[in-house]
Amino acid sequence: MNFKSQPSNDRIVRHNLFCLLVIFLALGSAHATFPGKNGRIAFGRLDPNIGWLGLFTANLDGTDQKQLVSGTVFFSDWSPDGKRIAFDFFDADGNQQIGVINSDGSNLEQITSGQGIHEAPSWSPDGLHIAFDYSPVLPDEPGFFTSIFVMNADGSNPHIVTTTTDTFDVEPKFSPDGKQIVFVRIRRDLVADDFQPEAVFLMNSDGTLVRQLTPWGVAEHPTWSPDSHWIVFDENTFCAGQDHPAVTSSIFQVRADGTRLQVVLNGKDFRDVRKPSFSPDGKALVFTFAGDIQVLDLETHRTTNLTKTPRFYETNASWGVRP
Repeated sequence: MNFKSQPSNDRIVRHNLFCLLVIFLALGSAHATFPGKNGRIAFGRLDPNIGWLGLFTANLDGTDQKQLVSGTVFFSDWSPDGKRIAFDFFDADGNQQIGVINSDGSNLEQITSGQGIHEAPSWSPDGLHIAFDYSPVLPDEPGFFTSIFVMNADGSNPHIVTTTTDTFDVEPKFSPDGKQIVFVRIRRDLVADDFQPEAVFLMNSDGTLVRQLTPWGVAEHPTWSPDSHWIVFDENTFCAGQDHPAVTSSIFQVRADGTRLQVVLNGKDFRDVRKPSFSPDGKALVFTFAGDIQVLDLETHRTTNLTKTPRFYETNASWGVRP
């Protein structure tokens, strides 16, 4: 399957806009992982010479890599039963939409339409809803900001759950128990040297009781452990236990009540690790390092390179439950 997309240099612009937070929410993801037996891993692949090659899946050891969608795909998220994948892409008019596809590449459906940004889909644990961030206008248009929305899994009944207009709310992730949504909030009111602070926030799944979990910095790509007890994310700034400059990123975890913030994988040794996602059994993390998809065993702290493709850049991995 394939979608038409804009030229690949637009993707680079998109990433820079996010870093400057004139934002287009680029190249980032993390996911709620539902509990179960470990299934296949989904990820995006980029050939820098010709642009994005689309959405792929692979076995947990990196074998049997299959392309499901060609064109530009950013965020992806497995359904709770491991049978479908939600993802976002650019349509022919430059708007960002959400699609759903079976794990074998069949039955592709576009479930959003219209102008603007529909991004970072996240399934609810009952498989009936999808959370995403949305803007009715594009980033280069007046009045651009993003809010968290929830819709039915077929794209119907989209409704807003965060209402602030002085922040960008992005990357929502349902907790596996369905009670809460974690997301990133980016401030619009405090800008210095082209930098806008970000932090991980948490709210009830209906949008009530919004609270901040991490200090303002560059906290991105939060995701849940399968038991809904922990949230992992990557962070570019100094936190307790991080002993290197902020130019590299480390993976952190924090309890859902905001306690026990700690380093899981220090970027000092791995030189920039990003976009973590738990395995369904909760014993490993999949993440991006040096353009490859890597797996960290949380018991042995051993890392394994799954993709080993120096020609390509792979990112945005998510780990599905075995159907």
